Amino acid sequence: MTATDAPLVGSANRIVDVRTGTITTWAELAATPVPAPAAVVVDSSFAALGAVKTHAQSGAEFLVVAAGRMEANLGRPRTAGSGC
Repeated sequence: MTATDAPLVGSANRIVDVRTGTITTWAELAATPVPAPAAVVVDSSFAALGAVKTHAQSGAEFLVVAAGRMEANLGRPRTAGSGC
């Protein structure tokens, strides 16, 4: 059994997205593969849950950022000479 196959504590807990009416459980929620370390940019907290499940199962380091809170210049790819 790998870390991502391990059962989650509270896996039967219900998760509700009040914006869309989606109802699921942690057990039913699909994990989102996330390499570590990583930053995940999401449109909503519900959209982050797949990455959160992956983190809970693997313990891999990651950061969740709401797209609306991300500064515009952080979303642009770096170009040569642009600095760090």
